[in-house]
Amino acid sequence: MIHRRLLRQGPSDPPGFSPKNVPDDPTNQYLSYDESTFHCRTVTSPDNDWTLAFGRRADGEESRTFRFQSEELIETRPASQPVDGAIANDGTAVVVSGSDSNTVGGELNVLGDDTVALSHRFETTLGKPAIQSDGDWCAVVTRPPEPTAHLFYLRSRTHREHSFQERGVHMLGVHDDECEEYLYLGVRSTTEPFLALDDSGEIVWESDRSRAMRPFTDRISSFVNSLRP
Repeated sequence: MIHRRLLRQGPSDPPGFSPKNVPDDPTNQYLSYDESTFHCRTVTSPDNDWTLAFGRRADGEESRTFRFQSEELIETRPASQPVDGAIANDGTAVVVSGSDSNTVGGELNVLGDDTVALSHRFETTLGKPAIQSDGDWCAVVTRPPEPTAHLFYLRSRTHREHSFQERGVHMLGVHDDECEEYLYLGVRSTTEPFLALDDSGEIVWESDRSRAMRPFTDRISSFVNSLRP
């Protein structure tokens, strides 16, 4: 009886989540800069005012990021192996870079007002990043063997992380539930949400699948806490 109640505990519907708001994959675009052509991938901000482009020069000798506001180039800078990114409504952007033949892992860089506001190196490859609409925090998930969601708070320069037993965790973006925004994560290649984290990195919603994978003692503790006034 208790076991069944634990699996059913929590809201049945993920708060604020909408499949149509799951970020699209970056689109391909060719850009001309400094008399050279760059093969880029682009993403846009939630309000469609900002665009982040990242890619490599046609000869393969240089990679760059580009930030546009209303189609006007605001800033560009050299980059190393950029593979994915996200951009907020204020123009703050997060860029994920891969590794070359001489290195292992990946790097996350946050681009602020003409500066690299934050840079963090990982010893494992990285998935798709996400950024809160106002640019206050961003997140990225590391890939197996130890999938972990990392949240970076850009004003305080602090960092929190949440590890998973499920191997195929990927980012479903930041979704707005009236006054709050939640980071949603999925599993495998579907857009079905697995769990949601709030801006402090705490779980605020989880699917039956996620809840069932937690240690039974954790579920007992969660159930007891839910009964407290």
